[in-house]
Amino acid sequence: MNQFFFLSGIKLSFASHSGIIYSLNPVYAYVIAVILKYEKFHLSKLAAILLTVAGIFFIFYEGFTSTVLSGDVISGDILLLFAVLTFSLYLTLGKKTIEKYGALKTSAFVFLTGSVMYIPLFIYDLPNFTTANLTYRGIIGFIYLSVIVAYLAYFVWYYALRNIAVSKLTTLSNISPVLTVFFSIIFLGEHISLFFVIGSVITLIGVFIMHRVSIDIS
Repeated sequence: MNQFFFLSGIKLSFASHSGIIYSLNPVYAYVIAVILKYEKFHLSKLAAILLTVAGIFFIFYEGFTSTVLSGDVISGDILLLFAVLTFSLYLTLGKKTIEKYGALKTSAFVFLTGSVMYIPLFIYDLPNFTTANLTYRGIIGFIYLSVIVAYLAYFVWYYALRNIAVSKLTTLSNISPVLTVFFSIIFLGEHISLFFVIGSVITLIGVFIMHRVSIDIS
């Protein structure tokens, strides 16, 4: 589900948007962890959560009011929100499994199960399987996504998750939105608007506050 929401969302939206929206990971992860009683609720974190929501509102507001951005961008951003939600569930629900079986066994089981579950979808989408438009950049991107991101990064993430609270780990990883925006400008030539900058700053401030609160509480 996470891969479906992410790939469908990034196809319609922008890489820069995905970077900022994925910074909501600590918010989702903390709320889920509180609901499942993995972590305690702290009122001091509420302000940080509200700031991140306000920041995302600015990013979405541009899409609703701008004549430049199409409705597809809003649809893509919504799909990216669901991608973050499913990823946060994946991390939070997997914490106890990791503590019991370890990062390597958990990652292997997850990807083997996912591969089997993807078989019906692959058969359904087989008519679209073609190499007619395949380029060397596409091949490099696929290898990077499959090996570096889907295997190595997930393994390292699970290894860290074994000893670190979910909300802390997701917060520490939030240098990625900044890097995503930077790379989207350099490699994709994406335009960064004033609304996007304001929304991004507000969101990242909220994430930073949540991180500081988590450190103070611990």
